[in-house]
Amino acid sequence: MATKVGNKWNPDGESWSWNPRKEYIVQALEESLKRLQTDCIDLYQLHGGTLDDPWEEILETFELLKSQGKIRAFGISSIRPNVIRNLLAMNPPATIMMQYSPLDRRPEETVFPLLEETTTRVLVRGAFAKGILIDKPLAGFLDFPEEKVGEIKAEIQESGFSPEAVLIRFGLSEKAVSSLVVGASSVEQVEKLQKAVEECPSIPGELITRLKEKLPKNHYKDHR
Repeated sequence: MATKVGNKWNPDGESWSWNPRKEYIVQALEESLKRLQTDCIDLYQLHGGTLDDPWEEILETFELLKSQGKIRAFGISSIRPNVIRNLLAMNPPATIMMQYSPLDRRPEETVFPLLEETTTRVLVRGAFAKGILIDKPLAGFLDFPEEKVGEIKAEIQESGFSPEAVLIRFGLSEKAVSSLVVGASSVEQVEKLQKAVEECPSIPGELITRLKEKLPKNHYKDHR
């Protein structure tokens, strides 16, 4: 069981503000434990973060919660190489959640190589590129125009495998990745994802290589 902390709803109930302080992290955990009807969270993640945040306080709070038996491990959800590099030097998290797909390979430049030799592992989100590479209408994505996105989608659709299976296999092909976080809103989607996972081992590595050769790597412009 996992949940996140950091974004705090404002009194208007329609907007939120960033709050990585100890008092709020502890308060939010107690509320999560109550909502989830459990006494321990397996993975408690900070939802974001910048170099300006009080990292010593944040990490001390996570360690306190671990010592109290209220969480088993902590992680962060971040795409910022400078934040990740700083955190690894202080107190490596169990996991880092970040976006990764054939249309967003930014982690390959710095973060994946950095994590490969550590015990910290990546939880991939956005593996389906907002559904564009599955069944949603074509659209541009990051620096790639609709035409280029269409080339990748066509390669996946014509592979002979389900798009879900190909994209799951794509994410898991990276050594630093331990798991993918994908959503489902119906029983049908859950069943489709289950079949995709079963199909993954039969997908050849050559297909993943072709997908990576189809488009140039994209890179982080900020927070390097």
